[in-house]
Amino acid sequence: MTHPLPCRLTTKDYAVLETMLERSLEPAGDLATLLRRKLAGADIRLNADIPADVVTINSRVLFQVDDAPATTRIVAQTPVDGVVGLLLPITTMRGLALLGLAEGES
Repeated sequence: MTHPLPCRLTTKDYAVLETMLERSLEPAGDLATLLRRKLAGADIRLNADIPADVVTINSRVLFQVDDAPATTRIVAQTPVDGVVGLLLPITTMRGLALLGLAEGES
C-alpha cells in the first residue's frame, strides 16, 4: 500500500488534479498512482494562503535531479507547442512530483 504524500495545493490545483485522475487513460499507471497519493495527502488552501516557496501551477521553479545541473522551468497544466524547454507540465512525473512541494522538499 502506498501512503499519501503531504503537499499544499491551491483549490484550483486540487481541482485540476482531480480532473486529471478522472480522465486518466491508465488508472493503474504510475501517473495515476502519484495523482491519488497527492490528492490523498493534500492540504488544500486558497491561493493567497499558499507560501511563496510552494510550487503551484504556473510557478517558476529551480530544481535539480541527482547530480545534474539545476534547471529552471515553469510548472504548467499542459504542454504548449512551441515552448519546448521552458515548461514542466504536471502531466509528467517530474512536474507532478514537484507540485505542492516547498523549497528544500523532495
